Amino acid sequence: MGSIDKRGKYQYRLQIRRKGYPEFSKTYSYRADAEREERRIESEMDLGIYQANTQANTVTIEELAKDYIEDISPLKKNAVEEIRLMKVVIKEFGQYHLSNIKSTMVKSWIDSMKKQGKAASTINHHLSTLSVLIDTAMKDWGYSLPVNPCKMVKRMPSGKPRDRRLMLGEEERIIFECINSRNKYVSAATKLSIETGMRQGELFNLLWENVNYERAVATAYDTKNGDDREVPLSTKAIAIFKSLPQANEGKVMKCTQHGVASSLRNAITRARSKYLLECEANGVAPIKGYLENLRPHDLRHEATSRFFELDLGIMEVATITGHKTLQMLKRYTHLKPENIAKKLG
Repeated sequence: MGSIDKRGKYQYRLQIRRKGYPEFSKTYSYRADAEREERRIESEMDLGIYQANTQANTVTIEELAKDYIEDISPLKKNAVEEIRLMKVVIKEFGQYHLSNIKSTMVKSWIDSMKKQGKAASTINHHLSTLSVLIDTAMKDWGYSLPVNPCKMVKRMPSGKPRDRRLMLGEEERIIFECINSRNKYVSAATKLSIETGMRQGELFNLLWENVNYERAVATAYDTKNGDDREVPLSTKAIAIFKSLPQANEGKVMKCTQHGVASSLRNAITRARSKYLLECEANGVAPIKGYLENLRPHDLRHEATSRFFELDLGIMEVATITGHKTLQMLKRYTHLKPENIAKKLG
């Protein structure tokens, strides 16, 4: 039988003792929560489906996430992004015990992100982060749960691949604002992304010792695909590298990827505001979508498409960008119809 004892002004301790089961004991802030849990546990015991998960009743998501950030995230290539997402999980579920995370709570979180207008891929990344944390707790750390609640929630359907390319004049306006940014690396990072097609992570992990002006290559080690890759450098790319503070060792970009991304977004916002003022002063309607809906990764889309428009072959472009399959390369390639029309004559 279960018993609920008041333990202080806002604490209620539930204890359940039944032959054949380990003693259950847990404290709640509200008596109603204790009563609800008592009914659930005793009902499961009556049906013979109750699984004791004493450890899961005492450890919080925040405690698990902090252990994960300290022990596991540093071993991953995407450590910075994963840690950022883990902090979001802590903010949302940190105060809950592992055993109290239910699929309904996860579903409510997804619905909340949808209302905020977050993209399907973003929502899925958040869901995956929570799911990986719970899986790790269950499989590697010995916490017992009947099932990972995240596995009982539908993932968001994948959206249409982005096909955003730079419109006429956007690059010049953005670069102008980047040059005037407080972040002295945002201009070079933006131009190098367009000129080389490197992933943001590759660019921000690039070391000076791996930039070879004589061979005109930059070597990206341990890339997203797990391979090392030599990225050919155009004369323009080399000039951009040489415009940065030179060093014999250390990272080329002595700033964070997040900091540059934030500065780039601010630069685009400023460029958009000035563009709207110009349109108003000249009495013309703004072009739909101009200087809007642009992300740092779109620069890789732009670079890849430009490589094809230079008449480089598929294998040549794949050598530059590091794409493994034609299908993936196609996803990041969006040729401008007007440029194809010129070739047709």
